[in-house]
Amino acid sequence: RQMKALFSTILALALAFSLSACDDKSGTEPEPQNPSGKPSAGTPDRTLIRIMSFNIRTGTSDKNTANAWDKRKVGVYEMINVENPLIVGLQECRMFQRDDLEKNCPGYKGFGLVRDNPKAKTGETCSIIYDEAQCSIEKWGSFWLNEKNPDEVHTGWDAEYNRIATWAVVKVKANGKRFFFINTHLDNSGAVARREGLNLVMAKFKELNTENLPQVLTGDFNVAKPSDVFTVCEQTMKDVRDNAPTTDKIGTFNNWGSSSKVIDYIFESGFKILEYRTVNDTWKGVKYISDHYPICALMRFEK
Repeated sequence: RQMKALFSTILALALAFSLSACDDKSGTEPEPQNPSGKPSAGTPDRTLIRIMSFNIRTGTSDKNTANAWDKRKVGVYEMINVENPLIVGLQECRMFQRDDLEKNCPGYKGFGLVRDNPKAKTGETCSIIYDEAQCSIEKWGSFWLNEKNPDEVHTGWDAEYNRIATWAVVKVKANGKRFFFINTHLDNSGAVARREGLNLVMAKFKELNTENLPQVLTGDFNVAKPSDVFTVCEQTMKDVRDNAPTTDKIGTFNNWGSSSKVIDYIFESGFKILEYRTVNDTWKGVKYISDHYPICALMRFEK
């Protein structure tokens, strides 16, 4: 009887322990997985960020053609909604295009001044859009690429157009980490303006990034490598395309299918680069959502 009672006691204790273990799930369930690898609330590695650069092609061009904004914008919406980048540096973005993105890409908000008149409500910008679910913007501003006064509208050096850059301090909600972001578009004609414009951008990183945060630069540089345009930039920042363990060799400027040149870039410092990708998919049946492909970087904070 004593042995039987002892066995019953051991069995009862084992059963109670088993039930307790089932009830206490803390630390035992795996975190939700994200097959796409895109940062989200369920991604185990919360240090990951997905950055995009995209020359969206000004919406006032290509009217009455298959490349008109009204024909391709549905593809742009789907691309952003599916890729779900944390933040996007947009070049050639008209104010009405940014409005369209905010209305049709849920959760995305944008900012950036018109390059020819900072008080204007219409015109071309170097806008930044960001996913409010993934990050917040602590502060932002703009400066112009010129040798006279970067706080004012001037055409710099031998440039054909006024050129502008938009900057922001970005806070990632998943981990509280912050980084400093600049988006720009170098001139299409002026070789000196491209080189000196990018050198000015690098000087602005030093001036404005007073907390020495990790840095990201996106832009259409209108020049392929090798070029002296990159000399100063590459002293402190890395080209994501050239340094990613997973990358591609696809040209970023497609010119609606008649060209294949790499002139769009993402540079970084303070991150571990995981992946670079030229996003050349067809979206909503639109083969070319712009005359440039979006480019995307997946990175991890180093600290």
